Amino acid sequence: LELYRNTWDNRVSTQTAQALWAYAAGGPSGQGLGLGYPVLVPESTTDMVIPAIGEETGAAGVASLALLYGLVVFTGSGIARRAASPYQLFLALGLTVSLAVELMLIAGGSAGVLPLSGVVSPFLSYGRSTQLVDFGMIGVLCAISARRVDAPRNAPFAAPMKEIGRASCRERV
Repeated sequence: LELYRNTWDNRVSTQTAQALWAYAAGGPSGQGLGLGYPVLVPESTTDMVIPAIGEETGAAGVASLALLYGLVVFTGSGIARRAASPYQLFLALGLTVSLAVELMLIAGGSAGVLPLSGVVSPFLSYGRSTQLVDFGMIGVLCAISARRVDAPRNAPFAAPMKEIGRASCRERV
C-alpha cells in the first residue's frame, strides 16, 4: 500500500526506478523504435541500455534480446565442450561465463534485483574499450572453434560437461 502512495519510495535508486518506469512504459510490445523517451533513464547509453530497449521494443524486444544472448552463451559452451585441449576448454568456458555474468549483473541491476555495479551490457553499451574486449572474446571463441582435432584431449572433462548439460536439460522440463 505504501508503494502506491509514494512511487519513488521503493527502496531502489533513482536510476533503477527510472529503469523500472521505462520497462513499464514499454509494455508488451513497446512504444515503437524512436518513439519512446529512453533519454529520461540515466546512463541509457551505457549502464541502462536494456531498459531503453525495453521501452521502445517492449517485453517482446527484451525477450528476443535474452534469446540472442542465450544463443551466444549456448554456442560458447558448445565451443568449450568441443575444445581441442583442457586449456582451450577452460579459456572458452571462462570467456562465455564472463559474457553471461556481465549481462546478468546489468539485467539484474536494471530490474532492481541486484545492486548496480557499473558493468556495461556486452555488445550494446556505448564504450569503445568494452566493445573491443567483447568482440575480442568472440574472436577467441571463433579461433577455438576453428581448431579441429580427431580426438579431443580434454577427455577427463567430458563426463562432467555432459552431466552439466543433462542437469540444465532436466531443469527446463
